[in-house]
Amino acid sequence: MPVGKPPANGWPVVAYGHGNTGSAPGCGPSQFPDLLNYGDAISEFVRNGYALVITDYEGLGGPGVFGVFDAQTFGLNMIDSVRAATKVSPLVSSQWAAIGASQGGAAAWAANELASTYGAGLNFVGSVALAPTLDMSSLVDRAAQKTLTDPQRDLYVQQLLSFRRGAHPDIVLTDYMPSDVVANGAKITACKGPAVAQAAALLDRTSRSAWVPASRQAADRVRAWLSDYALPTRVTSGPVQVTVPTDDPLSPESAMNAAITESCKLGSEIEIIRRTGRAENGAEEESAFAWIRNRFAGVKPSDNDCRTQP
Repeated sequence: MPVGKPPANGWPVVAYGHGNTGSAPGCGPSQFPDLLNYGDAISEFVRNGYALVITDYEGLGGPGVFGVFDAQTFGLNMIDSVRAATKVSPLVSSQWAAIGASQGGAAAWAANELASTYGAGLNFVGSVALAPTLDMSSLVDRAAQKTLTDPQRDLYVQQLLSFRRGAHPDIVLTDYMPSDVVANGAKITACKGPAVAQAAALLDRTSRSAWVPASRQAADRVRAWLSDYALPTRVTSGPVQVTVPTDDPLSPESAMNAAITESCKLGSEIEIIRRTGRAENGAEEESAFAWIRNRFAGVKPSDNDCRTQP
C-alpha cells in the first residue's frame, strides 16, 4: 500500500495476476520472501499510488488442486484478493483494475468477465492482459505435430498431471507422455530445490515424438478438457487492453486472435496492441500504466478495436 494520505475514496486497487510459478502446493508467490521476483512490479504500482494485491491461485498457496490453464478459478481468486483488501484496510477503495501476463493475463481477462457478477459490490474499471493464455486447447495438436515449444511443453505436461490429481483422475498419462516423466511427476510440478533442474533436464532430453498422443481418441479427450478452460465464456464487464505478440513462446497468436474475435462478437470492448516478435516488458508496462491510470480517472478508452473486427 502507498505511504501518505490516500485519496478521499481510498487507494485504488490493482490486482496483479502472476505467470507460471510451478503447479505444486507451496508454489504461490506468497510462499517466497522475494515473491518469486514479482517485487519490482508490485513496487512500481505502489509508487504510482495504487494498493496492490497478488493472489496465490487456488492450489498453490493453500488447499485445492491447481489447474494450469484454469483462468476462471484464477479470476475468482483475483476478485477475492481485492475484496479481502477492502476488508483489511479502511484506506483501500472499492475501485479496482486487473493486470497480468501470460497465465496472469488470462486470469485478468477472466476476472473482467466475472466482475459484474462475482465481483458485485466492487467498482471494476478494466483489465490489461499481456499475451494471455486464453485458449490452450491447440497444445494437444501441437504435441501430435511435434511442434510444441519448450514453454508450451512444460505447462502442457503440468496440466496433464493436474488433470490426474483433480478433475480427471482416470486419465491414462502414458497416453500423452513417457513413463519416466509420469514417474517423476512430483519433480515436474516443483518450483524449488534440486527437483527443478532435474525436471528441466528430463524434459529437455525427451524427444518431441514422445509427446504424440497414443490415439485420436486420446487427443480428442484432452483437447475437450483444455477447451473447458478456454476464454471467452461471456461478455466482459469492463474494457480490456490486450497485447498480442506474433511470436510468444507460450500463447499462440492464432488462439489469441480467435478468442478476441469471439469476445468482440459477445459485445466486449477491447483495445488490441499488436507486437511483432515477442512483447517487450518495458513498452507493455508503460502502456499498461497509462491505460490503467485513465480508467481510474474515469476517462473512457479511446480505442475499441472490436468495431473493426469481422
